[in-house]
Amino acid sequence: MTADYLQQYINQDNNSDYTDHENYLMFVDAAHEDSTDTYHDELAKAQAAYEEQLAKIEAKRQTEVSGLNTLMRFRNTATRIGLMIEQSLVHGVSVDVQKSITDELERLAHNCDIDLDDDQTYKLLFAPKLMPQLDREITDKASYGALIDEIENNNREYAKKQLFTQVQDIYRGLQEAPYGPKYAAHINAGFLEIQDLLEQGKKELALTTQEIYMGAFPSYQLCDRGSLAERWQRALRKISANELFQDMAKFQLDNPPNITNEYIEKIKRIDFSPARFSHAKLPDRSEQVLALKDEFVSALEDRKNFRRPAKDIVQIAVELQNPTYVINGHF
Repeated sequence: MTADYLQQYINQDNNSDYTDHENYLMFVDAAHEDSTDTYHDELAKAQAAYEEQLAKIEAKRQTEVSGLNTLMRFRNTATRIGLMIEQSLVHGVSVDVQKSITDELERLAHNCDIDLDDDQTYKLLFAPKLMPQLDREITDKASYGALIDEIENNNREYAKKQLFTQVQDIYRGLQEAPYGPKYAAHINAGFLEIQDLLEQGKKELALTTQEIYMGAFPSYQLCDRGSLAERWQRALRKISANELFQDMAKFQLDNPPNITNEYIEKIKRIDFSPARFSHAKLPDRSEQVLALKDEFVSALEDRKNFRRPAKDIVQIAVELQNPTYVINGHF
């Protein structure tokens, strides 16, 4: 039990203007008011101190959480970027630098409030602990820039390889295309596609004419558009041969045949002149084929047996498609 107020009351002189009881009441009122003021002052100070300490604890916690989030974001970003770098440097695959690396860095900078001009950013992100598959040290922005240049160069080489492979596949397909009704359209479309691909690749990959043609046609000695045009000209000769073969195939009728006046007129208009065989670079069988054509037409008009001259013309077409003839080989 404290006796402070008791002792103070005993020691305090009474005011003679008031009774003893009134002096007691005044003492109690003053003591109570003073005690209450002290209580509120000390409580306010204690609450302020508590809130200050709580704020410090919360700030520390936020710093720790932020630090863990930064660790997580750095590690996840390093994993994704490291995979893209490995695809380029190890596997030779084209990598979208903007999407796979630059955008990743900018997102990391935004989320973690870091400076992409600060060398420390790259030293941390490319640390061996975060990117163990990387076979080189990236310790600053300059070494990072050198890495990006290497990846861009790999992209260019990959794009060249893809372009050359695509062109070679198209050209090989043209070389091996069988004769048929759509042969001419297929050949011409293929050469046009090759020209477009090479011109576009030349511009996008900053290659010289010789570099892109020699790269695309290493086995064909094509060095410019003119040499490709020469091959196209050879192909046109082959198209002429195909058209000749297609005309010969028109003599082969179904069973039963559908013979009309229109069909007979169509057969009469077919040109089997020596010039046509010459243009197609084929042996001149024009005299024999023309005689068979006349025999075929006469047989149709006289309603006689047309099968033998038709069979002979088709057989000549087969003979002329012999692969030993230059025109039937590769152009």
